[in-house]
Amino acid sequence: MKFKAIIFLCLCWSYSSAQDTLNPCPKDGICPYHEVSLKNHYQLNIGDTINNRRTIRLLGPGTDTIIRSVNVKNSNASLGWLVGDYEDVFVLYSTYSGNYSDPQPTTVNVFQKSTGTLLLSGPLVEYINSENAILFIDYNQQENLGLFDLNNLKIEIFGSLDTPCESWWRCIKYNYVTEKDVTVEYRDWNTNTKRKIYIRQHRL
Repeated sequence: MKFKAIIFLCLCWSYSSAQDTLNPCPKDGICPYHEVSLKNHYQLNIGDTINNRRTIRLLGPGTDTIIRSVNVKNSNASLGWLVGDYEDVFVLYSTYSGNYSDPQPTTVNVFQKSTGTLLLSGPLVEYINSENAILFIDYNQQENLGLFDLNNLKIEIFGSLDTPCESWWRCIKYNYVTEKDVTVEYRDWNTNTKRKIYIRQHRL
């Protein structure tokens, strides 16, 4: 009996952990308005309708601003959901592709709490919690690979790769981030796996 109880608790913990990075509306539906508390006395009001737009509103010490808004008929997936909360910034995912060359499964957005400023937005490659780092595609830098360091809030830009995918990063199979470098494994035109190592300039 104890063994079954332990298994049940483990499954519950795994499920709740997975929810940290999952869209709270997995069926792409319009979720009801809800509030999310952030560190340092900040709050997100997600899904409120203001001027016929569905919004995300950031509230906190000296801050009251709408950071995202979409058509009132758009889903919460397009509007965005919280996946990371830090002392000075927070991380949102959304399925909104904007003017990207082709539909992106997930877009990552990082906002500064004190001002509501958008620090980065682009297709997600990977959010690496263990290193407090986000790999993304920077459309302002000719679709190059970007690394956002959540420790010092700096962005490093690395070159793109030659792949057969329409969006080159779709051919990335694996990546690894350390204090010194970023390793990317990807599929080339001959369906072989190649490895590229980028040396970091701004270290953790």
